[in-house]
Amino acid sequence: MSTHPVVRIAGVAAVGLLLGGGLVAALWQPWAGAGSSPEAPRQTAVAERTTLSAHLILNASLEYSAPTVLVGVGGTLTRLPQPGEVVGVGQALYEVDGHAVVAFRGARPLWRSVESGMSDGPDVQQVEQNLADLGFGDGLTIDNTFTAATERAIRAWQKAAGRERSGVIEQADVVMVSAPAVRINAISALVGASAAGPVLSYTEPGIHGRMKVTAAQLTQLAPGMAVTVRLPSGVETPATIAALDPEGVATTDPAKTTTPTARVEFPDQSLLEGLGLPALRVTVGTGGAENALVVPVTALVALAGGGYGVEIVDAASPPANSPDSSPASASVPAGSRSRTVPVEIGLIADSRVQITAGDLHEGDRVVVPG
Repeated sequence: MSTHPVVRIAGVAAVGLLLGGGLVAALWQPWAGAGSSPEAPRQTAVAERTTLSAHLILNASLEYSAPTVLVGVGGTLTRLPQPGEVVGVGQALYEVDGHAVVAFRGARPLWRSVESGMSDGPDVQQVEQNLADLGFGDGLTIDNTFTAATERAIRAWQKAAGRERSGVIEQADVVMVSAPAVRINAISALVGASAAGPVLSYTEPGIHGRMKVTAAQLTQLAPGMAVTVRLPSGVETPATIAALDPEGVATTDPAKTTTPTARVEFPDQSLLEGLGLPALRVTVGTGGAENALVVPVTALVALAGGGYGVEIVDAASPPANSPDSSPASASVPAGSRSRTVPVEIGLIADSRVQITAGDLHEGDRVVVPG
């Protein structure tokens, strides 16, 4: 006979929460408004020790980085790239007055010609860094000062590119981008139009995933956490949570509430080629416990005084259909006695719950709904 007033738990919310350094579970408490429906058949399950692993299943939408608008400085556009084209540093992004405008990497656009006699400035250092990265840095000191070595490096670059060896980089010769390579996102101008204004927008070439998560899920994630992503083909590939954004993605309506998001990076971009931008399933391992004492989560009962318990069938009354063994599940024999003991719970995963404290032992039989 049970010694604690209880309510049998018929369902749980299997969401692990971090509390006080340990994993606990938030369980549905159905005693509010419980009816008097007939009790389900009583079955038992064995408390056992095993390794328990918890996983969080989320959806991720594939996307490119936010686009950056590139602004030209003048002249007539004579060639433009195609959306989707990838252009690396040192390559031509578009053409003005029949001359290639080359992508250099830097945070500041050029605001003057880079040439002998100019005053010191960060634009000099940007150009020198690009020349060195492209293989023209012999004898070059990368700093804010234009020197004879800077001019020699410019001439060497111009020769390799088939340009006039003037030793001067004009403001319209190069355009600064923010990455080693960029993907053309959209074209803002027309061939034959002026290049003085927005010409195109670009993104980083890599595709990443964006997951919308709840505030509770956010607490279970961390940058650098490994995840597994299932592709539409069924192939599973490893990925990494690169960043968390508690404020979510900005919307066009400032008053609209946004949800937290997490960014997923893929080490093997080749697997994403030709996929488009579908939604993918992401599996996150959020915790685990080795040698855990576990029972089916439906074995938990809510105690009237608070907390949870399990109903244990007396060992002296083995299941009638198996006198010499302990099957994983069996019916409660007629006339069996049982007792309800309070327990503390830990990790919930795969419809099982870890018992961290209480008078329950491996091999004990607990009552579960039939």
